[in-house]
Amino acid sequence: MKFQFPKSLLLVNTLAVGALALASCGTPTAQTPTAAPMATAMAEPTMMAAPTAMAEPTMMAAPTAMAAMDGNTVADVAMADDQFSTLVELVIAADLPDVLNGPGPLTVFAPTNEAFAKLPAETLAALKADTAMLKDVLTYHVLPAKVTAADITGMGGKGTPETANGAMVNVTTIDGAVYVNDAKVIKADVPADNGVIHVIDTVLLPPDMMGAATIGGVAMADPQFNTLSTLVTLAGLGPVVKDPAATLTVFAPTDEAFAKLPAETVAMLMADTEALKKVLLYHVLGSVVTSTDIAGMGGSGTPETVNGATIDVTTRDGSVYVNDSKVIAADIEVGNGIIHAIDTVLLPPDMR
Repeated sequence: MKFQFPKSLLLVNTLAVGALALASCGTPTAQTPTAAPMATAMAEPTMMAAPTAMAEPTMMAAPTAMAAMDGNTVADVAMADDQFSTLVELVIAADLPDVLNGPGPLTVFAPTNEAFAKLPAETLAALKADTAMLKDVLTYHVLPAKVTAADITGMGGKGTPETANGAMVNVTTIDGAVYVNDAKVIKADVPADNGVIHVIDTVLLPPDMMGAATIGGVAMADPQFNTLSTLVTLAGLGPVVKDPAATLTVFAPTDEAFAKLPAETVAMLMADTEALKKVLLYHVLGSVVTSTDIAGMGGSGTPETVNGATIDVTTRDGSVYVNDSKVIAADIEVGNGIIHAIDTVLLPPDMR
């Protein structure tokens, strides 16, 4: 049975791939501080430059009335694989143009049924009830170019390609695995005549829906937190910051903050998981503390971190400081807490 859609949208913009050197980036089987913190395991690809122009998806009538492209398209592959039945159902429900059945080339990051099952029930219900929102989410999983795993791992381990939605995704690699935002590629390079499929374990949420995401998911979607996301993953703390039931405040160092650390300190943390956990958890509070809360403390306070040690929170000249680190973007609200981006990595008292 052909997976048929109206023929309208031709994704013809080609992404220009920029190559960067990446040290030991394995081929998987498979980030402006406005939203952000951590995640689960990536390896580091540099993606291509964003397309210069892209047609918006347009609504068409009855998908069943359009002829499918001959051959084995991305749509055919998805229809033939039971693990994509939820994805197929939602693509049809969204009444999308001929994206998956069109001539391409394209790359689809395809969430499995299990990936959709991880979404909160209310989020999935909202998507099914709002066709425009559903289209926004689904086209966020499509790149208007064919990008293989080899292309990704050869691009330097990170990149922010533009999707058919018009928003960027943050592609990184950690410990040999490719991540798209906080979604791990669990199987790469499933071939189709009009492109390629990469199977992912988490549904991607566009930037305008990041308020529903977790701290970990927001961090992994923001390129300024790539180093933080990688270290959180390596330390095994992804589940902590991605727990939807948690209530946390994270003081999130940017990549530039980590770059200020001495090389030997970074090497030591990478080699000592327990020391790395200790440092990372020193950036986390077990409750939500906003910049307004801090101002209400009289401009100073010593909250206890999840690490067990306290931090000094002060306001000076209208800015909030945590120890000697300045908050450069405050009050980034997400589903399980709040993020404050900071310009310096916090070191626990016994490591200074």
